[in-house]
Amino acid sequence: MSRRPILYVAAALVVIAGLALAWWLGSPLFINRTVDEGADFLAPTEEMIEEAMTEEAMTEEVMTEEAMSEEQIAAKATADAEAAAMPDVVMTEEMPADAMPTAIKVGMFMGADSFHTGSGDALIYELPDGSYVLRFENFEVINGPDLHIILSGTANPASSSDVMAASVDLGPIKGNIGDQNYDIPAGTDISAIHSVVVYCQPFHVIFASAPLN
Repeated sequence: MSRRPILYVAAALVVIAGLALAWWLGSPLFINRTVDEGADFLAPTEEMIEEAMTEEAMTEEVMTEEAMSEEQIAAKATADAEAAAMPDVVMTEEMPADAMPTAIKVGMFMGADSFHTGSGDALIYELPDGSYVLRFENFEVINGPDLHIILSGTANPASSSDVMAASVDLGPIKGNIGDQNYDIPAGTDISAIHSVVVYCQPFHVIFASAPLN
């Protein structure tokens, strides 16, 4: 029996596999993925506002009573009782500053070279509960195969080893265009993070990076 048909089939399978691999590696360069995630975490919830204001009021009350005499405390209790009997008055108070999400590190994306282009803003927010979120705004980078978002300990990484220094992998990129958010794992030492990198895992190539200040 001739082996030629078997060889033809094997060759065809190799060609098909090669074309599939080439498409997987090359097609992202010509296909954009756009996302548009809001920054809902920047808007405090009613529960957060109420909790923060209650804690602030309790702290002020404790500090006030510690500085008051027994007569002053009794007078205050009488005044509080009289106030409680009066009609409710709606008052608007500002959210305490320490209960608002705060941008603690910011940076601007720049491409690694003339082909691997990137732009936009990277911001790390600390939330009131102590967690952190990475946000991209006005973001755009050339697409590529298996791009990941890496937090790096190097301010201006130029190589794979630079990127991986004290790094945290936040997972695959959600889209190469548009605003997007990434949760930062609990326990991450934010003080040791000095850049955000769009990194191609298969080829260990930097597509874009944003030094953080």
